[in-house]
Amino acid sequence: MKLYTADEMQEYAKATCWELINWYVETTGDVYRAAEMKIWMDDEFEGHEK
Repeated sequence: MKLYTADEMQEYAKATCWELINWYVETTGDVYRAAEMKIWMDDEFEGHEK
């Protein structure tokens, strides 16, 4: 079983969030709510950047 570094897990989490935001926009067309999600994502991950 492979163990992942914290950086690898962080990148995976960010990629998963982007997929969710993109899916939401494609499904609902609600770009305003997606923008709110993007702002949340930036705030959430900001403290974890190198």
